[in-house]
Amino acid sequence: MANQIYDDAISALYGGLIDWDTDTIKAIFSGASFDGGDTATFVGNITTLDELSGAGYVSGHGNAGRHTLSNVTITVNHILNRIELTADDEVWAAIDAGAIEFITLHVQGTTDDSDARLLCTFDVSQVTNGGNITVTFSTAFWTAVRAGGS
Repeated sequence: MANQIYDDAISALYGGLIDWDTDTIKAIFSGASFDGGDTATFVGNITTLDELSGAGYVSGHGNAGRHTLSNVTITVNHILNRIELTADDEVWAAIDAGAIEFITLHVQGTTDDSDARLLCTFDVSQVTNGGNITVTFSTAFWTAVRAGGS
């Protein structure tokens, strides 16, 4: 599976349903069985999430494995005609929970994953072995092409 931005996320962004200044953006680590949920809107719609679980990563809504991204910002890149999102790099300390094959970003749901809006998924490959895992969000981690040119 390649990197993807969920269609509904683009619609929600442009429709004002996602507020990068106030919404809590979280990251999920998933293993190889993650099915991607290409047409899913919420984390709860994904048939096989295959979220990691183990030392340094507690899976599930509201648990310590899903870190919150800090200082999420939007930049309009007029030269490349796109919107770029960035955040501070995030460190998961002493994680030993299997192989990370996918990182999925979502807006945290109110009580569970049924309303946790999916944003995007990155295809990665990183084995955890008890050391720290740093995910770099300081470069544009999400770009959406803007319609029109100005």
